[in-house]
Amino acid sequence: LLGDPTQVLRHAEEIKVNAPPGVELHSPVPLTVTSPLSGEMSIRVDRPLGADFPGDPNETLVLSEKRQVVAGEVISMELNLESEVQGPLIIRAVMQENGRFALGATRTIVRVQSSRP
Repeated sequence: LLGDPTQVLRHAEEIKVNAPPGVELHSPVPLTVTSPLSGEMSIRVDRPLGADFPGDPNETLVLSEKRQVVAGEVISMELNLESEVQGPLIIRAVMQENGRFALGATRTIVRVQSSRP
């Protein structure tokens, strides 16, 4: 037997993470988050595993930052990505407070601007 069968397991609460389905290359990614917890939230932008991009396929992290949030408040922000970042991205938010934790994620894609009129 592994672990303590009498231990209470906590389930993640939901952080609402919203971003547009796509943004143009060289544009910041607008993002809104609403957390059920207050404190420091970690926000991470990754390329999905298996995505086609130049460089090491194991280096999926694009951006990582921390923000202070208040429970129930809608926080608007812009994520400034490096200029060469394009293609599909996953945006994740994670935080914990007093034995509780919350998670949320969304997807977006950085599109290369078309030359069509």
